[in-house]
Amino acid sequence: SAVLAEMTGAFPDGAHQPVALGAVGASAGLDHLDVARLALHHAVTTALQAGVRLLGLDPFVVATLTARLGEEAEPVAVEAAALAAGPLRDLPSAIGPIVDIAAVAHAGRDGTLFAT
Repeated sequence: SAVLAEMTGAFPDGAHQPVALGAVGASAGLDHLDVARLALHHAVTTALQAGVRLLGLDPFVVATLTARLGEEAEPVAVEAAALAAGPLRDLPSAIGPIVDIAAVAHAGRDGTLFAT
């Protein structure tokens, strides 16, 4: 898609995960709000699912928490969607990029974090 080609040209070493997800979502025909919600869902569930696997947290409690955090994240998704057509620097980023940092660190390691 033209969107993915533009993003790849702009970020030859790779884009911040929500930016890459936005480009893929746009290419798939999703609207800005759906992509923002998907990015937030991924950021929330990544950490929560690690808690289930590593700490043995109750998956039903974690699912409930995920739903509650989705409600809390909705204003951020709405703000991101409203700013999606503007410069990347205007997108909300009130949290640290821990998901991206972990992905980069994991990609450079031998082996995997979870065995299946």
